[in-house]
Amino acid sequence: MEKKCVIMKTEVSAARAVVPAECDPTFSSAPQSNCGQSIKIRRVLMNCPEIVTIGFVWDAEQSDLTEDVIRSLGPHLNLSGLFYRVTDENAKKRELHLVGMICYSSRHYLAFAYHSKSSKWVFFDDATVKEIGSKWKDVASKCIRGHFQPLLLFYANPDGSAVSNEDAPRQTTMWSQYKSALNGEGPGNQPISL
Repeated sequence: MEKKCVIMKTEVSAARAVVPAECDPTFSSAPQSNCGQSIKIRRVLMNCPEIVTIGFVWDAEQSDLTEDVIRSLGPHLNLSGLFYRVTDENAKKRELHLVGMICYSSRHYLAFAYHSKSSKWVFFDDATVKEIGSKWKDVASKCIRGHFQPLLLFYANPDGSAVSNEDAPRQTTMWSQYKSALNGEGPGNQPISL
C-alpha cells in the first residue's frame, strides 16, 4: 500500500513542529546551504508553553485524507514528541490537552470547544451551539461524518490557570520592521507602540 502524506504547516509557539521526516517538507526538500549540501532543519523547544496551537494547511477545499488526519489526532499532546529536542525539564514531561478546534467544511467555518466545568465538548456552527459528548471520539465522529477539515487545534496545560485582565499586557509593541514588511515597505528598526 502506498503511503500518503498530508503536507501541512504546523506551527507550535512560533516554531514549526516536526512531523514524521518522510512527510515534513523541511526534510524532504531541505534548503540548500551555500556549499550545495542539503541541510536538515531540527526544531528545539526551549520553554514550556501553557498553550500550543497547531495549524493545518490543506491543498483543496475537500480532501480524501480528511478522515485519516482526524483519526491521527488525539486529545493529548506530548511536547517531547513534537521536537527534535526539548531543553526545558517541565516541557519534557508536560502533556497538554486538546481544548478547542476550528474546522472548515463547504466554505464554512465551525468550532469545537471543551467545556471544563461540564466535561463536555461543545459544537459551534453559526447560531447553533450544541453539546456533543464528553469524549474526543464524539468530536472525531462528528468531523468524519460532516467531512470537517481541521484547521487549527488548541492544546492547553490542564493545570494552568486563566490569565486575569490585570495580568494581561496593556500595551502592544510592534517592531517597525514587521509593520513595514506587512505594508510591503523596506525594513525598519524602530519599535511602534499600538
